[in-house]
Amino acid sequence: MRTLKQRLAAGETAMICSIGRVWHQNLVNIIGMSGGFHGLWFDFEHTGMTISELEVATAVARVHGLDTFCRIAPTDYAIATRCLEAGSSGVMAAQIYSAAQAEEFVQWTKFAPRGNRGMNTGGWDAQFTMLPVTEFIRRANEESFVAIQIETSQSVAECEAIAAIEGVDALFLGPVDLSQSLGVTGQFFHEKCLAAIDRVAAACRNSGKSWAAVAIDPQHAEMLVDKGCRMISPVSDSKLIVAGVAATKQEFAKFFANHHWTVWLHGTVWLRRKPLLTNSQRLPCGLDGLMTGSVEDPLRADKPPRRLPFRDRRARPFSRERSSSPPHSEACAEHAFGIFCRNGSPVALVWRRF
Repeated sequence: MRTLKQRLAAGETAMICSIGRVWHQNLVNIIGMSGGFHGLWFDFEHTGMTISELEVATAVARVHGLDTFCRIAPTDYAIATRCLEAGSSGVMAAQIYSAAQAEEFVQWTKFAPRGNRGMNTGGWDAQFTMLPVTEFIRRANEESFVAIQIETSQSVAECEAIAAIEGVDALFLGPVDLSQSLGVTGQFFHEKCLAAIDRVAAACRNSGKSWAAVAIDPQHAEMLVDKGCRMISPVSDSKLIVAGVAATKQEFAKFFANHHWTVWLHGTVWLRRKPLLTNSQRLPCGLDGLMTGSVEDPLRADKPPRRLPFRDRRARPFSRERSSSPPHSEACAEHAFGIFCRNGSPVALVWRRF
């Protein structure tokens, strides 16, 4: 298996995907079987996996020729070596502010004389004690991948010194946090962001290092590659699933469109003991209301709409005489329906107990 470090050293462009919030070994299988990606990075900064889960994830990734590294906060020496021992080829430090902080992180990942990583040959990287210690040290120091995230204005100011550190293989731009740190949150093509990217690109070019980045969209990715980026992370596990749902809805748009509901309210809808709507008003987008009554259901365009009762033997419907009282009073039902709307249409109907 060719590692990401080897691909970058050869001047290739690598495509990677982040996994963390929706971790499962079958997601790794799906990504690997789909082809196109060269590696995965597991996010230990915003989410977390157990070491056993990481061992499974890296093993499954290797089956498909996918290299891996882990993003971790630069606050715990032990997690860096655990990730490497679990089978990940490298680690990446998030939220780095200075070259001194980056140097400390590199020392966590390297054995003496370069660093101070603790020795343990019982993990995957030492072939579970089957690799001689001297050979293990040589391979680990030479082959482990170390990246430093540049996502603060302070790290941009010291990016030249960070890129020059022995043992740093790549700088990794985090565009969202970087834009936030520069005071232009979400403006990824702002001149401040572009200037920071140019400075990081120049620092890596002058030090003979590669740089990587999260790509916000195809236009952003094209700009990054034009500036010399050689490792692109265009998608996360959550974004993959959202894109899949959106693609399904688009592909079957006709069938989703045929199930719009028109909601008419009878009485007053209450939310958190405050009246929101009165008689015969449409339920607005984004609100959840408590109501009984009926809806018109135009499931078939060639048939007149039919009225579906929202009633249950456990609940008494609101009446005009009772609509001036909030649902928690004795005058109203002990239970009522909660309607959750999106884009003007209800997407869920549930019981609420007051």
